[in-house]
Amino acid sequence: MRVRTRTWIGVCLAAGAAAALYPRFVDLTARRPTGPIGRRLYAEPRHHHMSFRLTLDLLGLGPQDHLLEVGCGGGTLLNWALAVVRRAAGIDHSRDMVRLSRERNRQAVAAGRLALVMADATALPWRDRTFTAIACANTFFLLPRPRQALAEMYRVLQVGGRMVVATIPAGGSDLWRHAPWIPVLRRYSDAELAAMLDQAGFTGASVQTRGAHQLAYAVRR
Repeated sequence: MRVRTRTWIGVCLAAGAAAALYPRFVDLTARRPTGPIGRRLYAEPRHHHMSFRLTLDLLGLGPQDHLLEVGCGGGTLLNWALAVVRRAAGIDHSRDMVRLSRERNRQAVAAGRLALVMADATALPWRDRTFTAIACANTFFLLPRPRQALAEMYRVLQVGGRMVVATIPAGGSDLWRHAPWIPVLRRYSDAELAAMLDQAGFTGASVQTRGAHQLAYAVRR
C-alpha cells in the first residue's frame, strides 16, 4: 500500500511539474520565442513557409505597397515581401525576434526600407492610415485580445488597403502538426472570424479553410 501511495504521489508531483513548465514551453517556442531555442526555431521556420506563401499570394503585393507584418518573428515573410514592396515594417513582442528579423533583413533596414519595432499588436506605434497592406501570419491564434488587435490593424490601414490573417481553424485536417500547442491556441470557425473582421470595420471579408490553414482576407472601407 505504501509503495502504491508513493508511486501515486510521484505521478502527481511529475504532472504538477509538467503543468508548471508548460507555459514556459509555449513562450519559448511560440508565444514569445526567446534565447537559443527561439532563435533556432525561427531563423528558418520551414514549418511556416506554406502559410507565408498563402498570405503573400492573397495580398498580391506590388512595388507601391507599404506593408506591415504583425508578429514578424524571424523576418522570413518580410524578407520575401521586400523583394517586391518599396517599404515595410514589422512588430513583435519578443525582443529576440525583432533582433533576428533585423539581422535577416539588415540591408533593407540600413537602406531605410524596413522599420522593426518591439510592440504589442493592440497598440501599434504608427499613425492612422499608414499602410496599404497588412500581414498577420501564425500570430492571431496566440493573441489574448484579438478584437483589439483587429481594431488597431484597421486603424493603421489606408482606405482600400488589404489585410490577410493566416491562422489555424477550429477544425480541419493536419492539426496534429500543432498538437503540443493546441491547449493554448485560440481557434475560430470561418463564420466567427468573418464576424470579428466585420465588427472591426473591415469589408469584403473572405475566410476559407485549407487543410491546416485558415485564411482571412479583408479590405478597409
